[in-house]
Amino acid sequence: MAAARAIQDDESRVSVLGELAKVEGGDFTEALAVVRVIRSESRRAYLFVKLARVDGAYFTEALAAARAIRSESSRAYVLVELAKIGGADFSGVLGAACAIQSESSRAYVLRELAKVGGANFSGFLEAVRAIQSESSRASVLVELAKVDGAYFTQALAAARAIQDDESRASVLVELAKVDGAYFTQALAAARAIQDDESRASVLVELAKVDGAYFTQALAAARAIQDESSRASVLIELAKVDGGDFTGVLAAVRAIQDESSRASVLGELAKVKGADFTGVLAAARAIQDESSRASVLRELAKVEGGDFTGVLAAVRAIQDEYRRVSVLGDLAKHAPQEFLTILWNEIFSFNHKPPGAKSLSQSLLLFLMTGLLHSDWQSSLRLLSHRQRSDLMQDLVTLYPVIIDLGGETAMRGVVDEMCKVCNQWK
Repeated sequence: MAAARAIQDDESRVSVLGELAKVEGGDFTEALAVVRVIRSESRRAYLFVKLARVDGAYFTEALAAARAIRSESSRAYVLVELAKIGGADFSGVLGAACAIQSESSRAYVLRELAKVGGANFSGFLEAVRAIQSESSRASVLVELAKVDGAYFTQALAAARAIQDDESRASVLVELAKVDGAYFTQALAAARAIQDDESRASVLVELAKVDGAYFTQALAAARAIQDESSRASVLIELAKVDGGDFTGVLAAVRAIQDESSRASVLGELAKVKGADFTGVLAAARAIQDESSRASVLRELAKVEGGDFTGVLAAVRAIQDEYRRVSVLGDLAKHAPQEFLTILWNEIFSFNHKPPGAKSLSQSLLLFLMTGLLHSDWQSSLRLLSHRQRSDLMQDLVTLYPVIIDLGGETAMRGVVDEMCKVCNQWK
């Protein structure tokens, strides 16, 4: 208890005192005393919530503290946390929510209250109907319909009444997830959206729920004129289980902007069961070396990928420093027998600094490959092209190898030679 009292941070002290109160028979007096003198309204209220989670007897005081918060967004956040407490005073939290002037903050609390099973929703529905924003009102009703199907009809009517195309379609998609019979309506609403990107995005959400809509979502994505927007939608499509990967890849290849194309290819590389060969071929076709390298880095991380194919693509990168970044990822994920090939690749750099940087990145991996004494001599010569501060760190990594091959004398010799070089610069 003395140690808890000595904690300077209020929140940490309250947490510890609360835990001790549970152990020592439920005396929250000290924890309450600390909370009550905290000046920050939102912080004081949130700490009351933490106490109420431990003992429901403090719910009323926590609710009162929440009501006193002047910032409506902060008040909404604390009310949401209160709503999550088992056996919460539903009507009390609802009353506090209704007093919030900001509709977005009020709707945020009501959405959480809608998830409370077994509550009396009569007064709740009045609060929902008072929301002027059509999409906010519908989103709360959707949450309510998920808890109790009796409210599905009202949620559906509210969704149909939304004037904004995208908002209406998005809410209908959520309702279609509750009852698949309404997929047709959601699809019709999605098709009616005028904006290309918004229409495609909603269709992608439908495809995530039912793969039968994947083809339509892909066609909608292809129709997006802005390539950056098309790329972002294609990334989402690539994540849909059981989707037409070949079709998505073809759509990606059609993107003219190489940075946008590379960003999608990088995501495609992460998809489980992706067409590795197809993505690699698409990556090779990118002219910009920076964009190409970014895709190859993702491909290098794919477990069981074609490391030989990736390495061949890496070799085609002219900028040696860009090549270094991909080799580093290859070394981290390649099988043990492939490391020897990478070792040789590192020593094939025309310029020593990038080769030294690449070697440094993979030193710990090479320590386990059983390299010869002559190989480690070569590594020290290459690492000498690093800046002194970087080289010192590399020597720390290499210390076990140097001791093993040459003992303390060898290590002392390395340090002495470094000191000589440093003295030349004084």
